Amino acid sequence: MKTNRKRLRVVPVWIVVSAFLLSGCNQQLIVDRITMINILGIDERGRQIVGNAIYSDYDRKEKLKFTQGIGQTTQLVFGEMQMHETKPLRLGKLRMLLFSKSLAEKGVIRYIHSICRDPLINSYLIVAVSEQSTEVLLKQLGKQRSDKLPNRIIEQNEKAGNVPATNLHTFMFNYYGDGRDVFVPYIGLSGDGVIEVKGMALFQEDKLALVLDKLDTVAFKLLQPKFEKGFLTVRFDDSEEDFPAVLNLVSGGSEMKMTRSDSGIGITFHTKIYGFLKDQEERVDIREQKDFEHIEQAVEKEVNRKLLVLLKKLQERGIDPLGIGDFVRARDKAWKEDEFYAHVYPKVKLNVVSEVMLKESSIGN
Repeated sequence: MKTNRKRLRVVPVWIVVSAFLLSGCNQQLIVDRITMINILGIDERGRQIVGNAIYSDYDRKEKLKFTQGIGQTTQLVFGEMQMHETKPLRLGKLRMLLFSKSLAEKGVIRYIHSICRDPLINSYLIVAVSEQSTEVLLKQLGKQRSDKLPNRIIEQNEKAGNVPATNLHTFMFNYYGDGRDVFVPYIGLSGDGVIEVKGMALFQEDKLALVLDKLDTVAFKLLQPKFEKGFLTVRFDDSEEDFPAVLNLVSGGSEMKMTRSDSGIGITFHTKIYGFLKDQEERVDIREQKDFEHIEQAVEKEVNRKLLVLLKKLQERGIDPLGIGDFVRARDKAWKEDEFYAHVYPKVKLNVVSEVMLKESSIGN
């Protein structure tokens, strides 16, 4: 093996450079002759599958183009799409797989298996659910530039800390993993017809079971093992009236801890939040130690309430996107998934203990 490595090291530089340039030219030639789909949306029309695709037309300054195919299988859908195009359609650059809400409620895994069988598909592509049909949503993009693609909107919201980061890899991990459920971004059209992130879509098995709005999505993010950035609206209750403020999240995370007793299992989420306040009322002066401590305690109380409300909502619906079942499974050799969710999960005692540490930078606000 050492000899082979040495031989690789003494290959003349010009050969390596030439091979690189030649392969690059060849790849460019191929790209010029095919059409790479950026986003693929799936709807259902009766017993037919409706595929809606967006791709960048590089002959027209990267303007987005819409194409559609209808059939009883995904292969027939692609076949009909191809009839409308002058170049072969390929999925190698697919960035987003989108399902309409109505279709997601019936199940999506068979479509994912069929479409993602292509070995060139990246596991980091975004899977999402659309409030409207994907046809209605994607047609809004016609003749716009590629920077308006909804996958970029989702990526920006992930970077800003508004939604947890997800992709095809996390989808499959949560779907096939024991004791956990799938969650993906939920998008739709605003009143002005603009595509926006509206929350998170939570699944049970491969079927959409619950949609979290923007406020619940922030709470859901705080229950993740690690998070950065974002905003949380909190209300403080003083002796006169309650008043709002915005908690600017810097970083933090939640850790689960389990207790056992004769009455059953208890799960406590210990949540740490580092942040600073913005837009608080003038009557609160956080430069005063008394006010500073009062605000931290008030924020902790409000965070505990918001997170516990969400946890109980998930429990009541039998959904486990936070992986509580997986957490218990790792600590119980006799754990069985069906038995846990049928008899144990509905009775788990849930609790939240938050620790909020306000940054001194809040004084400047």
